[in-house]
Amino acid sequence: MVKRKQTRGFGSFGDVEISMLEGTILSSFFPEGEDMTIKEIMERTDYSYERINTALKSLVEKGIVQEKKVGKTLVYFPNLNNLYIESMGFNAYMLGKEIEFIKKHKEVYKAIKEIGENPYVWGIILFGSYSKGLETKQSDIDIICIASKKEEVKRFLGSLRHKYNIKFAPIILPLHEFPNIKKDNLELWNDLKMYGIVFKGGDSFYYWMYKDESS
Repeated sequence: MVKRKQTRGFGSFGDVEISMLEGTILSSFFPEGEDMTIKEIMERTDYSYERINTALKSLVEKGIVQEKKVGKTLVYFPNLNNLYIESMGFNAYMLGKEIEFIKKHKEVYKAIKEIGENPYVWGIILFGSYSKGLETKQSDIDIICIASKKEEVKRFLGSLRHKYNIKFAPIILPLHEFPNIKKDNLELWNDLKMYGIVFKGGDSFYYWMYKDESS
């Protein structure tokens, strides 16, 4: 598990100020977006119990995080409908994953960036062995493309194979069909949530994975 660090600054929207420590804690709730104890947050960050406890109390006061007791244990969970959870929690978490991927796979990222510039593509999610860091030289690059014109995007991906000498194994589907993955292939849905790297369309991904499930 990659530890979350204070590598990016945080700020405020409106009247609420978020410290870098608080922002780092918000990102530690992902990818699960579920209840966590202080001990579990400590395992994902470089901070002491005391600092995390103080920051969590502040986040609870701001309504960004909530707390409850499970038996004798105090647990904290993100208010998934809160703007800060998405912008400073999920987005920071996903940005960290993107940066780590780009460091290792510059050529693949160039191809993914070209896909993102295609006018028919609204979303790109990398999954499978490349998203988990388990790829081999024989591995295909598994991606989901949220797109309006399937055949055009399929041909475009084929052209990138020759340009970059890489092979995509794409799932191409319109936005309204994306949530169907949950009922049609729950294993893939959970894989996307836990390991997916979203290069485009993060707001829609966040909605389907977190806000829609919490409503």
